[in-house]
Amino acid sequence: MLPKTLVVDANVFIAATLADSGTRKALLKAIGIQLLTPEFTKIELRKYMGEIATRLKTQKAAVAKKMEDIFEAAKIVEIPKNEYAQYAEEAHKLSPDPNDVPYMALALAKQCPLWSQDKALKRQSKIVVLDTAEIIATLKTAGKVI
Repeated sequence: MLPKTLVVDANVFIAATLADSGTRKALLKAIGIQLLTPEFTKIELRKYMGEIATRLKTQKAAVAKKMEDIFEAAKIVEIPKNEYAQYAEEAHKLSPDPNDVPYMALALAKQCPLWSQDKALKRQSKIVVLDTAEIIATLKTAGKVI
């Protein structure tokens, strides 16, 4: 079943930026799904700009533009910390990585699945974690061609 809302992890945006891949297509075809991410995600993504630019053999400015275009085209909604902060303690208990706590806290706050490629996040049972292959399969089942 197609979720109404998804929290999107930074690793999904990195994959979408690196290639015209299934990840990018899924982000852009997720019409009808509200895509959310913590407001700090763009700050986190900036840490990887140099590495992404090197891999793409381009300038950081071009990577920043591509990321911004993806955010805009996919209609990503950035959620301020105060909307999920009260779930941080519970998320910290569930998350194997402290860097994933905001994504998990946001998923708890919005009571929705988390889209992430981090397999370790699936080791808990409180939050549904879907990887890109599962998102693509769900979109195809719902008639959204990828």
